[in-house]
Amino acid sequence: MSTELGQAQKPAGPKKWTPEEKLRVLVVAQGLEGEKLGALLRREGLHEAQ
Repeated sequence: MSTELGQAQKPAGPKKWTPEEKLRVLVVAQGLEGEKLGALLRREGLHEAQ
């Protein structure tokens, strides 16, 4: 994508997580396995190793 001036936009950096957001994802992920956990991680933009 480009701006009105024709300059390319910088890609967005990693998401800045608040403590509340981190806790929310941990609570939701607790007890999930396999495809359900994978779907949550993709939806949140996370990787299992993080």
